[in-house]
Amino acid sequence: MWIVIVALNCLIAGLNFYAAWYVWSWRRGLAAATRGLVIAERSTHNVLAPAPRYIKLGQQGTRQLRDRYGQLEVRVARLQQLLAILLRLPGLWRRLQRRR
Repeated sequence: MWIVIVALNCLIAGLNFYAAWYVWSWRRGLAAATRGLVIAERSTHNVLAPAPRYIKLGQQGTRQLRDRYGQLEVRVARLQQLLAILLRLPGLWRRLQRRR
């Protein structure tokens, strides 16, 4: 009878040691995964932390470019009007010469 009790206790102890080892190995794996995720988060943070400043600079540059483009559009329209007038001048000059 004592042998059965000792054998059952040894079996229970062995199962408990196996469960403890399994939990301990899971803990090591989770700790490694946690370290990897922390490193990835830090790297991502270091890369993306200055992003808002660069986005703001890009927006300012875009705004300046649009303003400059608007000014150039006005100049191009004026030049087109001037060229249209200059291209009509020879025809007007010929008509004036014919009338005289």
